[in-house]
Amino acid sequence: MKPDDIINTGFGKALNGYNKSDVDKHLVYVRKEYENLVREYDYLKLKLTTKESEIKTLRDNESAIKDAILTAQKASDEMKDTANKEGLKLINEAKMEAESIIEEARKEADKIRNDQGVLVDSLKEEYNEIKDAKEALQEEYKEFLVNYKKLLNEQLNKFDF
Repeated sequence: MKPDDIINTGFGKALNGYNKSDVDKHLVYVRKEYENLVREYDYLKLKLTTKESEIKTLRDNESAIKDAILTAQKASDEMKDTANKEGLKLINEAKMEAESIIEEARKEADKIRNDQGVLVDSLKEEYNEIKDAKEALQEEYKEFLVNYKKLLNEQLNKFDF
């Protein structure tokens, strides 16, 4: 039904029927109200279409945002995994390098101890040689003194008056 249908609707005439002027006024009023309702309906229908379009856009955006969040989460997880793996790799490399340095230091310490042991042995041997040489020299000196005293006594005995 359209607003003009209200006005153009014909009613049969009856004896003692309604007042034509009142019916016409009421029909005009009903027509205006109906036109307002049709306009409001058209406006609301347009608004509904606009809102449905906005909702569709928002849903599409929501889907895109969810996809972006999932992608970002996956990338974040991969970055964490990569960082953890790199960290463990660096830690293992550092441990291996530390163990290598410690092993090399042990070898160097062993070499130094060995060299010191050889040096100490060499110094002990030299000390013993010097000590033996000193003792031998002291013996020779005592012997020299004994011989010198004998010789001196012999010479003095020759001149003995």
